[in-house]
Amino acid sequence: MRKFLLVIPAALMLGALMGCGAKFTGYCSLSCQDSPPPPPPPTPAITSIFPSMVIAGGPTFTLTVTTDFTTSSPVEWNGTPLPTTVGSSGVLHAGLQAQVPAADIATLGTATISVNGSSNTESFTIESNNGFTFSSVAIQANDMVWDPISQQIYLSVMGSNGTNGNTITALDPSNGQLGISQYAGSNPDQLALASGGSYLYAGIDGTGSVQRFTLPGLGMDINIPLGSSAFNAPYSATDMEAAPGSPHTIAVLHGDVYDSTEGIVIYDDAVARPDSIPAAGTNIGTDIASIQWSPNATQIYGLGIGDGFSILSVNSSGVQFVHDYTRAFAPNPIIEGLRKQKLLKWVITEEG
Repeated sequence: MRKFLLVIPAALMLGALMGCGAKFTGYCSLSCQDSPPPPPPPTPAITSIFPSMVIAGGPTFTLTVTTDFTTSSPVEWNGTPLPTTVGSSGVLHAGLQAQVPAADIATLGTATISVNGSSNTESFTIESNNGFTFSSVAIQANDMVWDPISQQIYLSVMGSNGTNGNTITALDPSNGQLGISQYAGSNPDQLALASGGSYLYAGIDGTGSVQRFTLPGLGMDINIPLGSSAFNAPYSATDMEAAPGSPHTIAVLHGDVYDSTEGIVIYDDAVARPDSIPAAGTNIGTDIASIQWSPNATQIYGLGIGDGFSILSVNSSGVQFVHDYTRAFAPNPIIEGLRKQKLLKWVITEEG
């Protein structure tokens, strides 16, 4: 029996394969197939708005809408596009900022906030003033504290504000006038008032430190370096509270550029107590976002992201873990939105 060997040129084989489909993708076998289509991109959504309410009859204001959009889209008020810009950091997760005219909040009611192409909407409330009168001051501040002794509100003014940028500035609420102002450093943020009104502590994000000022003159006092994380990222004060009855003592919640909380440290003036949270071997399930001293300064309570709650004890050695409640509260989107804006403060009594 004769045997034959059939040789087909490679160019001819490729041409045959190309002929059984629209294009050759490199993995045709018995039948040609195109590569599977990529999955569709996720539908963009609004994750939060700030503020979520205003008083009827107020002035034009800036509404910040945080989204996971990959391209800029206008914010819509009841379906009408508003003048919209991307947040100052240049990335969309910093927020789309829309100018809401005073005419849109002249009367009580609600408005629907949307973004062109978004999969969801948010509700905005226009509330009654309940007989109160309101005034506004055109200044951009990261945080503010009320001093009952000097009857002043102290503001940590953003560098982008222009006038008084990167300062701690006093505001007289009785007349809406700005008062004494002191340069603080790059990007002053969280503020804490010491008991008795003797000191004001300010977290300075640009230098990774806490600057203390003497009151009422806002004199520059000690500076507390916060150090760096394991990734060599400078710490900043995510939250901080001065100890009740101890103006020289402050608890600082450390965070870094990744917006993660890295622990709690107690400082006496600029000296850190040796025990801090988290300590070696300590496993805290709650990612603490806000802290509060107990009235007798023997404990610190930590409010976590979501529904966590932590109890920590404090002594002369520092702060130690006591207990962690990972399911303490039912998740509440309203409270979570306030926490994200660093506006949620809460009071705990000894009985509570």
